[in-house]
Amino acid sequence: MDTIELLSNEGIHPVGGGKNESEARKPVVLEIKGIRIGFLGYCKIGEYTAKDDKGGSAPLQKESIMEDVEKIKNEVDYVILSLHWGTELSEYPSPEQVALAHSLIDAGVDVILGHHPHVLQGIERYNSGLIFYSLGNFIFDNKAGKVFYEGMLQERSQSVIAVVYLNGVAPPNYDLIPVYFEDSFRLIPAEGKRKEEILKHVEELSMAIEEGYYHQRFFEKGVESIIKREIKTYIERMKQEKIRFLIWAFKNFKWRYIKTIIKYMKSRFISMWIRDNRRFKNGK
Repeated sequence: MDTIELLSNEGIHPVGGGKNESEARKPVVLEIKGIRIGFLGYCKIGEYTAKDDKGGSAPLQKESIMEDVEKIKNEVDYVILSLHWGTELSEYPSPEQVALAHSLIDAGVDVILGHHPHVLQGIERYNSGLIFYSLGNFIFDNKAGKVFYEGMLQERSQSVIAVVYLNGVAPPNYDLIPVYFEDSFRLIPAEGKRKEEILKHVEELSMAIEEGYYHQRFFEKGVESIIKREIKTYIERMKQEKIRFLIWAFKNFKWRYIKTIIKYMKSRFISMWIRDNRRFKNGK
């Protein structure tokens, strides 16, 4: 509520949060140069989720989002969603994310602005919609938390600013401004070789989505990164906090990871089977 008050006092319209779920799900509608734009924001469900009697973020639930989009889409020229979603440290969206994004675009959403993985993910044009699966970290303390994870530090310090063009008639178009930040959290526009590298990286990540092999990369690379980080975190915190950590871990264990790990193991098995089958056919 402090954040909402501070933003409002500065003339910034907060979206996606409130003193209860109903308020958190309210859209912000702005008319700019005769174009009406509706903004909605949602966050993956957790202890910060707003409820009937509790402040927090609007829950990222497909049914709720569809309901809110249906209410607003005929009142505006464009619907823009901010979604806090995805798997941390994965440069590829999950198959569930892509399916959800496509459903939302089909339901009337024009632009999806994704964030949470802490690294860049690809951009997809789907029908008349535009999907930024993850814009990166923008500004973030990579050393935050009880256990510092050294992996993917360069990837976690770079981002893009999406400049989206809306004219009220045509589908949205965009440009990208690559940026990065240093330990001082000073945001710096990337230039020269660094700029080219970030743009090329986004292009490669986007190609994986366009050509359909992103889901294999998600399980091979994305899930592997989170497993490594979580194992390191759990071991180090267990050393430091002992019984207190065990109690915390039992209460806060991310059970959704079990399902993801099972899918990861399955994908590894399938990849090995395909590789061995090719070798057998080639007589190797």
